[in-house]
Amino acid sequence: MARSRLSPSQMVGIFVLAVIFIPFITILSEPGVVKKLYVIVSHNVAFWIVAFLSIVFGFYRKYTNPEKYTWLEFPFQVLAGIATVYTIYSVFFFTTSNIADVEVWNSYTKKAEYYEKWTEEVTYQDCDSEGHCTTKTRTVYHPPEWYFYTQTGEKISVNRNIYRSYVNYFANEKKKNLFHANQVSIGDGDMFYTVFNKQYKDRVATAIEHDYVNYLKGTETLHKRTGGNTLGFEDLLMKYPRTYKSIYGKINLDRVLVSKGLSVPNKWVNEVDKSLDLVLTDLGEKKQVNILVYLVNTNDQSFTQALEESWINGKKNDVIVLIGTTSFPDISWVSVLAWTENEEFKIVLRDNIVDLEDLSDSNKFVETVVSQISLPGEKGGYVRMPMSKLQYLVSDITIPWWANILVVVLSMFLSWLVSWALINNEIQNWRKRWLSGLLEL
Repeated sequence: MARSRLSPSQMVGIFVLAVIFIPFITILSEPGVVKKLYVIVSHNVAFWIVAFLSIVFGFYRKYTNPEKYTWLEFPFQVLAGIATVYTIYSVFFFTTSNIADVEVWNSYTKKAEYYEKWTEEVTYQDCDSEGHCTTKTRTVYHPPEWYFYTQTGEKISVNRNIYRSYVNYFANEKKKNLFHANQVSIGDGDMFYTVFNKQYKDRVATAIEHDYVNYLKGTETLHKRTGGNTLGFEDLLMKYPRTYKSIYGKINLDRVLVSKGLSVPNKWVNEVDKSLDLVLTDLGEKKQVNILVYLVNTNDQSFTQALEESWINGKKNDVIVLIGTTSFPDISWVSVLAWTENEEFKIVLRDNIVDLEDLSDSNKFVETVVSQISLPGEKGGYVRMPMSKLQYLVSDITIPWWANILVVVLSMFLSWLVSWALINNEIQNWRKRWLSGLLEL
């Protein structure tokens, strides 16, 4: 018996849906990204021009094919055209306009899970071109899965070794029997899990990277800025730190950065790094903050502007404590970089660190930084500036000219495909059958 086949119009529909939705699989994975992309795209004049052209094309197809292209189909043409234009522009803005950025969320692991592999038997109908159907079955294999969850609700996919590391550390693995419909494999398909039940000091701190839309980074004005603040400081500028793997997953971040030519005891660096990790297991979520300490081997305070230019003021949730010192633990100068409208916070934190006179006591240094950040905003504490405060920069975000041309070509091609599918579909016959059914009632 011949297998049923998709009609050309159905294949076009699947293709267009893939073009519209597949690029969003990654973009939708981070909260707030789609909302900010909507703001950027909707402020772009070219988007409205191309969207208008898609609507005009719909009228053109109706005018040239009045019998086969019905008014009932026209809304589908318009919606598909606008959705396609919006999606393509969103992808191009996210990938070519330099707005894509990465920030670090801080928390701790509260649970790890392991789902066993299992096999499912699925029943389906296999129909030929004449509508004759046969019931058939096939098996679907579900592979094993491992995850860990943070206190902030992040669900991170990992491998078996990482899951076993949590089992060995938490030492309380339990089993939960799961019942799957249509399961045909025996003795598997269950879930195993382990939960954190230790003391505060024993938490597994997590620093996990998340994509976000950075209006400031993508502005054309910033790209055209003359700059020059980094000249003379090239050897002292370090790359922004990224997370890296441990036995518990890609959750580690070096929070203390030491510039070239500066000697700082490893014990001090490790103590500050570990203390900040632990504090941020709570403070990271409460204040939406990520803390970095940058020790630079210079007495020239203008290095602050060099780092601002190199790191584009850091990430939206950063508090960067920048300390100039040519002979550790002495303090030459201090600057605080943070996206906040509370300038008092940066001034007071800077002064409090200067008042320490030196950095010999790592615990006192960490306490000074954390205590100021933890205060309420009205008392000089840290308050993160929401990205919406920088929305005035959106009109200055552009994509390359070739991307605009490509959007027009792709959107017009997809509009033609949609209209072709609508003209050659069975909607007229379906409408007649539907009306006949109503008349028989």
